[in-house]
Amino acid sequence: MFSEPFYDESAHDGALGFAALWGAAGNASRSANRGLLDRRCPGRVLAYLRETRICHRHAKHDSALGRFGLCSSHVSKRPASVALVRAFLIATLGGSRSKGLAMKLSPRVFRIQWGMHAWVGVLASLLGFIVFFFGVFALFVDDMRVWQDPALHVAEPSEPPSFNRLLEVADEVHPLSPKSSIGFWRQEGTRYVVAFLGDAKTRTRTRLWLDPVTGNAVPERSRLSEELYGMHFFTRVPKGKDIAGLLAIALMVALVSGLLVHLRALPKQWWRFRPRKRLRVSYSDGHKVLGVFTLPFAVALLWSGAVLGLGSWTDKGVSSALYSGDPRDLGELTGGVNARRKPLMQEAPALTPDELVAKAQEAEGWNGAPGYVSIRLLGDANSYARVDLEGGRFAGWHRVILDSVNGEVLASAKQSSTPSQVVDQVLYDLHFGRYGGTILEFLYALLSLAVAAVIITGNLIWLERRDPKRERAGNRLLERFTIGVACGAVLGTAMSLAANRLVPLDLAARSGWELRALLWGWGLAVVFAFTPRVAPRTLAGALLMASSALFGGVVAKDVICLDANLFTAIGLNLPAVFTVELLLSALALGTGVLAWKLLRTTADSTKEQ
Repeated sequence: MFSEPFYDESAHDGALGFAALWGAAGNASRSANRGLLDRRCPGRVLAYLRETRICHRHAKHDSALGRFGLCSSHVSKRPASVALVRAFLIATLGGSRSKGLAMKLSPRVFRIQWGMHAWVGVLASLLGFIVFFFGVFALFVDDMRVWQDPALHVAEPSEPPSFNRLLEVADEVHPLSPKSSIGFWRQEGTRYVVAFLGDAKTRTRTRLWLDPVTGNAVPERSRLSEELYGMHFFTRVPKGKDIAGLLAIALMVALVSGLLVHLRALPKQWWRFRPRKRLRVSYSDGHKVLGVFTLPFAVALLWSGAVLGLGSWTDKGVSSALYSGDPRDLGELTGGVNARRKPLMQEAPALTPDELVAKAQEAEGWNGAPGYVSIRLLGDANSYARVDLEGGRFAGWHRVILDSVNGEVLASAKQSSTPSQVVDQVLYDLHFGRYGGTILEFLYALLSLAVAAVIITGNLIWLERRDPKRERAGNRLLERFTIGVACGAVLGTAMSLAANRLVPLDLAARSGWELRALLWGWGLAVVFAFTPRVAPRTLAGALLMASSALFGGVVAKDVICLDANLFTAIGLNLPAVFTVELLLSALALGTGVLAWKLLRTTADSTKEQ
């Protein structure tokens, strides 16, 4: 049913006619336009162009447009490009001419687009809200990794750490057996470095924070940043990343169909917001205004998210068809920098980590600071190392694989760079805002919350349109479930942050309590949303007010109890801590204002009744 308006014969002819007439509209080379206009154009386009009078006075006599009788003695009343775009849309979507900058869809196409927008939006709304809300914390995952443990609040040195020293500290704290692996991941904003230790004998993996200056080792006591980051991709759900990719496509469908439905009225509604009108009107205004201003951002995020989320499907399909199901072969073809080696069971002296870093910089021709250094098959003659050097904007990491014994380069980003790799890196940086610094990340966060608001208001508009008085039980349940899931995500996050500051640091399995606080808070909010004889807006206001108190409480506790807090972090050269504290302050203020508005609106409605 949905394919007809897009793939019928007139749509195909409309595309050809549009391509032909585009050159004529510029009127820069009339002789060139003659050849283009030999193609067939649908009657709807021709009739529309006659009415809009886009041709010039003498074009009938000396331009190929005269063959079709399109010309008029009047000069165009609007730019030719605008008229041609509208003509193309009319031809393809079956619309008709209307005043303003937009076209009017035919009744049949409008019903199709409206139904697609409404049903896809409702079905994908709650998962879409989760993705965009937790996307805020995914933007600041590196900063939160430092903020979540006060022991890591030590200023980062101006020079990169010595990896030789880190290897000595790791060997003292956690000695490894031969053929084991070790990796060091440098974190911005702190002096501590993450060490990944994989013991070949016991087959255990350990993660520690090491201080290369003092030799102090701090065990991993919090995984809050990883848990909030994982919520953005549903990592706790089987095939969660694939689900996130499919969800991005569904939201793209809802976005495009919504744009077509509202296209005619958008020029009048860009700035129109009437919060004092009835609920359906205020929801609709907010939905359209936020939707228009977040449109480019949403398109970029959804498209890049779909490509990143469903990349594994593409890799599996191509590798199964061409490489006997081994994705590593496909990775090498598309620019992956990897090495496959087995132990020779012979001991051999190896180069030091700092020497390997220097050889990697020389081989790559890039003096970027090393962000990650790992050595595998320690002590073996076939030992090899991986060095990731920091790149510039949209450049990603300059990865180099070397032989740990003689320093020979086995693979490097410079040798294996491909267009596929470049596109993937651009999409990744575009998706996470890794190209503009902290200010851009806060702008991304604001736009993400705006898109989340568009999604939720779309659900409420759908309910107001179908059942304004909520006479049907299904609509009442959907409204309260929407409030519980959306506000519960906010409350659960606030509770997990509070748990991070309240649970003792030396408690065993401490990170598990942070996740439990998130899930318990979320679940309790869903249950609370079904409280009988209480207005849904009152319930939403109460949940958001509790969230605001928790966000603000975390910031206040840090000001009282910690040396590094909102007011002192910058002076202590801890920008990561300041960034997270500022984010939590903004969330406390935003949720508090929204809760106050909801509770006040509910009180005013009760007085009027």
